[in-house]
Amino acid sequence: MIIKKLEEVYPQCESEGFFIPKNFVDIELIKSKRKQIGEDITFLKENVKEFEKKKGYPLLFRNYYDVVRGLIETFVLFDKVKISNHQCLNAYFCEKYDKEEWEFLETIRLKRNSNVYYGGAITEEDWKSNKIRFELIIRRLIEEIDKRLD
Repeated sequence: MIIKKLEEVYPQCESEGFFIPKNFVDIELIKSKRKQIGEDITFLKENVKEFEKKKGYPLLFRNYYDVVRGLIETFVLFDKVKISNHQCLNAYFCEKYDKEEWEFLETIRLKRNSNVYYGGAITEEDWKSNKIRFELIIRRLIEEIDKRLD
């Protein structure tokens, strides 16, 4: 798994037009997405032990990835920008807000894509080694989104 440098990816995404400006901050869309993602998080938290017991690590990994991606997508809406490409979404977020998350976000993106598109395995170790990081970034993004909504 090769992770490109943020310094390469961000300008490429920018030059290829992946950062689509919007005219205003759509607070209703942000609230709606935040609510939906909150429901997903509640479901996952209520069922994580059951999925782990049944060795549903790929399902957990993919769903936690989708929650993180959805929260980042929601968060950047405050910047009046839409980004549909997952790598460019990560690049924008990391360049503007937290360069330290780049390697983690790219690792989980590549692992998820390998599983979804190419049948790559997501193992118990993949899940357990990323679970806490998933939870930390989810909590942080929720706090930031909710703070901005207040």
